[in-house]
Order: sequence, then C-alpha cells, then structure tokens
Amino acid sequence: MVKPFESVNPLWAQIGPLVALARASAAAPRLADKLRVWVASPAWVPAGVAPYPGVADGSYLRRPKYDVRPSRGVSVYVLAQFAIATLATTALMFTQETAPRALLAAGGALVVLTLVTSGGLLEAKRWARPLEALRLALVIALAAGWRALPA
Repeated sequence: MVKPFESVNPLWAQIGPLVALARASAAAPRLADKLRVWVASPAWVPAGVAPYPGVADGSYLRRPKYDVRPSRGVSVYVLAQFAIATLATTALMFTQETAPRALLAAGGALVVLTLVTSGGLLEAKRWARPLEALRLALVIALAAGWRALPA
C-alpha cells in the first residue's frame, strides 16, 4: 500500500506499513487478494478496497508534507537523547560478546524506548512526557543495578 507517512516515530515507521497491509488484507474480499497484498507491488490495491485518498491520482504529492514544529527546547532535548542512544547502541554492539545478555536486552529495549519517546515528544503526543519520565527512571535503575543482572 502506498500512502504518505504521517509520523516521525521510528517504531511506527517500521510497524505502520505492516498494519496497513494487514488492514488491506482483512478488507480484501477474495482469499487470493488477501495473500497477494503481502507480495504485490506497493501500488497494487485489491478489488473492493479503496486506495488511500489521493494515491490513485497522485494528488497526495501536492498536499502539504507532514511537518512537526517542536519547540527549540524539545528539539535540543531530543537531539541530546538521540546522541546518547547512538552512543549506547555503539557500546552495546562493541560489548555484545562479553556483556551479560540481560544487560544487552535491557539496553536494547531502552534504546528502542528512547526512539519511541523521542518521536512522541517531537509530535507533542500526550503519552510522550509520562513515558519519557518512566524511561528516565528505568535508565537510572539500570545504571544503578546493572552489575546485579544475571549473565
């Protein structure tokens, strides 16, 4: 399915197209079309399923692009968190052979959570600030107790 992307959330960038395919597959009237949705060209739409508005005629190309305008403070904060997440990812990659698996799993989950909350903060989602507070608490807990994690 071809449709414009309307989020800066990196997790949704990966999952969103699969959700759209699942919805198109569920809406397709014939079994063959339900399966074809997953392997056909992204521009193909099953019979009986309406294409995304503006895709068939290309008018979506002329509409305003999705553009978030976060405050400067939020932008700087998210950039700093992204830089830290990049360093954490690099550290996890370099220590993957020697670090405890629990630490690698927790670190990886926190990196993904950082990306999700960063997208939410940039888009001013209601859930983003509480989730960011939880993420920071988890980072502190992990930093304080990582040596106690099982290998």
